[in-house]
Amino acid sequence: MKKAMMICVLTLMAVGAFSQERQKGHWTITPRVGITMPFYHGGYIGFEENIYGLSSVIYDKHMKTEGIIKRVTGIEAEYQFNPSFGLSAGTFYSEHDVEMPDQTNKFVISSEGNGYQEESYQFSNYRLNVAYLDIPVMVNFHVYKGLSLKAGLQLGLLLRAEAKENIHEKRYVGYTSMSGTVGGPIEHIEGDYQYKDETYEDSFSMLSSYKRLKFSVPVGASYVFRNIELDARYVFGMNNILKDKGHGKSVKESYLMLTVGYRFEL
Repeated sequence: MKKAMMICVLTLMAVGAFSQERQKGHWTITPRVGITMPFYHGGYIGFEENIYGLSSVIYDKHMKTEGIIKRVTGIEAEYQFNPSFGLSAGTFYSEHDVEMPDQTNKFVISSEGNGYQEESYQFSNYRLNVAYLDIPVMVNFHVYKGLSLKAGLQLGLLLRAEAKENIHEKRYVGYTSMSGTVGGPIEHIEGDYQYKDETYEDSFSMLSSYKRLKFSVPVGASYVFRNIELDARYVFGMNNILKDKGHGKSVKESYLMLTVGYRFEL
């Protein structure tokens, strides 16, 4: 009998706590931390790289991008209009990095009157590092106990956009003859020509290529247990994120966001 009474008391306490969380005029604050996974779709990300003044070198990053798991941190506040409906707004610092397959560019130059020689640049470990300050406004539908469905609008403010890559360069440096060499130290010889092999890392800003504002539609679901909230959202990108269209098409970015947070009642 005592066990049965204890179970009833605990059940009533849990129901009372749940009703209190969803009562009209109730405020909650939820700090969150988690991960993001971006997906680029639409056009291509393309630009020109001038290496050693050779403006004819075109490096078009138009191959498929692969999202990289990165971090997101932020805070949200929710106002409860009634037990089934609430409105929330928040701010998040979110990182959206992507990487692209390796690419090799080959071209020919004329030098020292010795005809045409082929040079090549191999680009590897190419990565775009992008960060936004996201401001979502969400409508929350509390459908069953701690389970909620949500949808809304989101504004993204661009904070960072830079590219990093490794470059392996095979550059013509001189001509080899039977009597000797000219043009510098021999590091690599192919037939009558000598080349210099070099590998280095390069990084540069992409802010001039990206738009400062991004508009999105986030949809998702969350579950609260003992004030700990698990939240999953898919954020649909709605506008072209680049100032110039990639090969005539808009480039849009969507991403998956998974977070865990702790709800503080006000």
